[in-house]
Amino acid sequence: MSRKTIYIISSIVIIGFLLIAGISVWLLGTVQGAAWTIRTIAHQAGAEIEFGIIEGSLWNAVSLKGIEATWHQGYAKADKLFFEWHPLMAITGNIAVKRLSVNNVVIQDDRPEEDKPPELSWPKVNGLPAKLDAWIDTLEITGLDYTRLKNTPFTVRNASALVIWHNGMISFRNLMLSTPGIGVTGTVEAGFLHPSLLADITATPVQSLQDIERFSLKARLMPGHGTEQLHGPVAISGMSGDKQLVNISFLTGITKTALNLSELRAEQTNRKGMLNGKGVIDFSDIIPELNFSLVVEGLDLSPETGTATNIHGNLTLNGSLEDYRGDFSFSNKGPHTHQAEITGSLNGSKKDLKIQITGGAFLGGKLKGKIDTSWHEGITLESELRARNMNPAILSPDWSGTVNLNLSVGVTKPENGETTGIIRGRILESRLRGTDLTGELHAEMHGEDLIIRKLALKGNGFDINAHGDLAKRLSFLARINDLSGLVPDARGRL
Repeated sequence: MSRKTIYIISSIVIIGFLLIAGISVWLLGTVQGAAWTIRTIAHQAGAEIEFGIIEGSLWNAVSLKGIEATWHQGYAKADKLFFEWHPLMAITGNIAVKRLSVNNVVIQDDRPEEDKPPELSWPKVNGLPAKLDAWIDTLEITGLDYTRLKNTPFTVRNASALVIWHNGMISFRNLMLSTPGIGVTGTVEAGFLHPSLLADITATPVQSLQDIERFSLKARLMPGHGTEQLHGPVAISGMSGDKQLVNISFLTGITKTALNLSELRAEQTNRKGMLNGKGVIDFSDIIPELNFSLVVEGLDLSPETGTATNIHGNLTLNGSLEDYRGDFSFSNKGPHTHQAEITGSLNGSKKDLKIQITGGAFLGGKLKGKIDTSWHEGITLESELRARNMNPAILSPDWSGTVNLNLSVGVTKPENGETTGIIRGRILESRLRGTDLTGELHAEMHGEDLIIRKLALKGNGFDINAHGDLAKRLSFLARINDLSGLVPDARGRL
């Protein structure tokens, strides 16, 4: 090779090196280079971006103000974006960002609604992205409004985290998220080279739910088997101070079309009993389908009823939230006077629920009835109960006889207005202590007032009638010739 050829090649290499160095200096060291780079990256991502003011360079830090980005089906705006990093670390395959902060972000997402099932396939990364290491020491968002079409915006007041990408796994550590309704702190990690999802977060609502001040969520999902992409335990706790009030735990498996739940267990610290079960939420159709089987063991409802209970039973549910149905069977075990059974079916939607009581037992008699409730444009409830051949001697041996009862209740609560209701009851073809027993109730409810239109009870040695407004005056007439007809072992007349 001649000296001339060597000289020409060397010159080309030097010129190329100088050209690359010059371009690099321009890109990394000037405002114009930073602006061009940002616009080019946005364009490659399918967006066009403009900004009012740009300061700094990509060699160290860049500040953008008055940012507007548009794409085919949406746009985004932000008052300010600040980006600071260590560019030399990119040579070693590490992307090290010291700080990425953005202020007052508005995102409008105008993608049309898609009539297709949700996609549950877990994302995967391979090749160079899986080998890269990257981190953001401080990611900070101050003020964000995200609007999907014309829906109510999702608002974030503040959000911050340490973000790490390593071996195909992304981690959000020291996570803090504040919205108008709830605050969230904790850690979330998701693996995309080897599927995994780890979470340890605490959510604190602005308004407590009953006595629960905050919720704790712990999840550890690792690669599953068979059709399950991920599988592992999930635990949710409701806390008040340092005290755990409610605990829900289950195993979950995520397939490409469904969530499988097993070993479901729910219990309340200050309440006897628990709820066990399993279920599947199927996303293979546009509207998810539910299939659950739940078992109640020894549930105590004394906080609600004032009487200790020991309820056992099961409930099955299947269908969608738009149209679900199921069957139930419950019994209360305990003293003879508290024993009861109820079986039936239900069907409902997002707006209403209908319960059919096909069988039951109380005080040795049989129960049937129905409950219809709706919460569309207010709340309505209508119920009917038919009790036949109840034996009052179960309550007291001196009350021998048979009681048959019909009871109906109707309640309406408009969105804007007071609650109204009607209660009707009738004792028919019944006997108490060897004589006929009859009775009738007609009551109306207007707001907090209960008005007795008619109350009548007649049996062996007594005849009772009443009517009036309980809050004002109740007219009461009683003829009792034999108190023992009303109260066993009593003597006298009234």
